[in-house]
Amino acid sequence: MKHTNIPKDYIKRKTSTIDFGYEPSEIKGYLKPIENNLKCLYVAEEMYKLGYSYNKIKNYVEQYTNKKISKPALHKRFKKQNTFIGNVYNIDIEKLKKTCNICNEIFFLSPVGSKIKGGSNSTKKYCSESCNKNFKRKQARIKYLLKKINTKSSGYIYCITNTAWKGWVKIGKASNLQNRLSAYNTSSPFRDYKIIFSRSFSYTSRAEYFLLHKLSKQSKTIAGEWFEIDINKAINIIKNHVDINITKKNINQFITPKTNFISNINRMKYTN
Repeated sequence: MKHTNIPKDYIKRKTSTIDFGYEPSEIKGYLKPIENNLKCLYVAEEMYKLGYSYNKIKNYVEQYTNKKISKPALHKRFKKQNTFIGNVYNIDIEKLKKTCNICNEIFFLSPVGSKIKGGSNSTKKYCSESCNKNFKRKQARIKYLLKKINTKSSGYIYCITNTAWKGWVKIGKASNLQNRLSAYNTSSPFRDYKIIFSRSFSYTSRAEYFLLHKLSKQSKTIAGEWFEIDINKAINIIKNHVDINITKKNINQFITPKTNFISNINRMKYTN
């Protein structure tokens, strides 16, 4: 039997694959729309036009529809502009825009006002779950670093040299200089490691934290805590170093994404 009253928003099924945003209908050979999914797809189309990456668009669609969609499928859909669904549901796209409280990027709320992790749609403060998780990891790292480097531990920052490696200086910290020197000379039959300079600090870990960075900026080459730098230059950097009290308010200026500002940050054993 041929149907004559086919709803306008139904589409003909052309392949065995069901188009995203649709489901089988009561009319054979036709698919009916899933309104909420198509609303999200419309926002995804607008994101594409604004230059958002396929990865971000994919995450948006999957978050608000609970349906999987691949990046190649999005590319195939967006490449042919005649496949855009358009704003058939009269969505005010500007009202869905919001600024992420974490990364300051513009993101889009759900067009169907669904409940989501982190609060209701209208109160959502971050752009994605991954952004929020990274923020929490960063906060945990900051808490760890504050405790680690603000613990008072009197000791010395020292410069050690060895005639076998001319032009290179080893910078480190120790509570007992003689024991540290003896440990180095144990590995050398010539006992040719020498402490050229040392300076005492009340917060040794904190001083080392910043001095390793300062020296890395002034050195030709770096190998761990060995620096290819003029010894007098290294000594002056340590002599002139002013201790910095790190607090929750100022620590962010020392820790930023993808930075090597703190040269020895990977040496600190940290687990999330």
